[in-house]
Amino acid sequence: MLKNLIDPFLYYTQHFEFIDYLAFSWLFILCFLFIVLGFMLVKNHLRVSIFIITCTIFVLIFAPFAIQLYLENSLRKTQVAIENINISQNIFISGKIKNLSKNDFSTCRLFIKLYKSKNDFFPFVQLHKDSKQNIAKDKEILFSYHLTDTKEAQDIKVQAQCYK
Repeated sequence: MLKNLIDPFLYYTQHFEFIDYLAFSWLFILCFLFIVLGFMLVKNHLRVSIFIITCTIFVLIFAPFAIQLYLENSLRKTQVAIENINISQNIFISGKIKNLSKNDFSTCRLFIKLYKSKNDFFPFVQLHKDSKQNIAKDKEILFSYHLTDTKEAQDIKVQAQCYK
C-alpha cells in the first residue's frame, strides 16, 4: 500500500526540471530558517518554539506533495480520456492522453488503479505503463492496457504523468 503512494512521487523526482529544484529548494531553505528560529526561541518562549518546530515538520511532510500537485496542474497538465473499458474475467482499457500544457512531452507514465468498490480510498492493485511517444502541445496519443485475473475490480481510475 505504501508503495502505491510513493511510486508516482518517485517517478516525479526522476524527471525534475529547474522549476522543481527551485520550488523544493525554497521549501527546504524556509523550513530550515523556521527550525533555526524555533530553536532560538526555546529559552524565552518554549510554547511558541514548539509550535513553530511542529508546524515546520508538518510543512516538510505535506508540502512536497502540494508542490508536485501544483506543478503538475499548471506546467504539465494532461487529460486522460478512457474510451473503452471491458470488464469480464480480464480487463481491457483503451483511451487517449492529451497534452494540455504549453510544452511538448517526451515520456509519460500511465497509472492504472483498481478498486474493490467506488468508496475505497486506496487501490488494491496499482499498475503503470511507460510510454516514450512524443506528445506535442495540444496533441494526443492512444493507449491500451490488458489485465488478467482481476475479478474483484469494481472501479478503475487512470492517471498520467508526462514530462519533457
